[in-house]
Amino acid sequence: MLVALAGCGATYIGDGAGTRVLAGDVIPAIVQPAFDSPAAVRGLVRPDDLVVGAVVEGRAHAYPIDLLSLHEVVNDGPVVVTWCPLCQSALAFDRRVRGRTLTFGVGGLLHANQLLYDRQSGSRWSQLLGRAISGRYRGTRLRPVPLAEVTYAQWLRAHPDTLVLSIRRDPDANRFLHPYSYADFRGEELSSDPYLAYRQKVNIYYRTRVGGLAGATLVLGVRVGRTAKAYPLQLLHGPVSDVVAGRRLRIVPDPDALSAAVFSGGRRLPSTPVYWFAWRAFFPHTLVYRVTSATRGRSSPVPPPAGRGSRRRRGR
Repeated sequence: MLVALAGCGATYIGDGAGTRVLAGDVIPAIVQPAFDSPAAVRGLVRPDDLVVGAVVEGRAHAYPIDLLSLHEVVNDGPVVVTWCPLCQSALAFDRRVRGRTLTFGVGGLLHANQLLYDRQSGSRWSQLLGRAISGRYRGTRLRPVPLAEVTYAQWLRAHPDTLVLSIRRDPDANRFLHPYSYADFRGEELSSDPYLAYRQKVNIYYRTRVGGLAGATLVLGVRVGRTAKAYPLQLLHGPVSDVVAGRRLRIVPDPDALSAAVFSGGRRLPSTPVYWFAWRAFFPHTLVYRVTSATRGRSSPVPPPAGRGSRRRRGR
């Protein structure tokens, strides 16, 4: 089945993990981000909203996912924060490469995942691979920066002095200040949650099972060296200890955010929730966490969620 989708910088026709581009660079990346205090966003960013959190130059920053869906890329100090709404993947990187601070935008090509480009050289970068796949920097890897994907309430409790990516000063502020509904080829959408209909239908778009998992299953993607491993989130009923590529990991699920965190040696490692179809497309030899008698999740797994919208408020 061919499905028309739009996002990640391109309008394209989806056929499982394969895509072809029709138009590019239509989503504006944020180059000079503005931030507000928690007091200034009270009532606009609600406690159960999902945010991506990072510490940038010693200061906690929260990026509302609904706002990220309209921009997908935020150049923030030495860090670039990226969000692919079609894959539900959030990753951050140090944007300093070979002595230059690169400015990233949303590329016009797409294959199962977001493609970035840097404005200095025009090189194109894969979000999930974290490296350039064409241009002057081809083969160059970006240094990953750990992110937290949590509810705003959780992030605020941990970082009461956080700054929040500004909605009021965004060019699309009216989508949030005066929300409205509209219809497109995916169905009814909310201006403040532009991928609601997609998340509701993603289990139809990607229902084919590969490796025992439906394409729309949310997994936690982790890379340790050259080894990739996927942890189906519906199997994580509590903390899990694991060893990947000789490294001891502790995976701590967060059911409120349909996410999880990975720790090793007391440090948080880069990881991301992501739809299985995208993770497997880029890491076909990925390991997959399975429930066995030796693991904690002995109970029968619940059906895979269609997307994070099922745990997030649906409108403002």
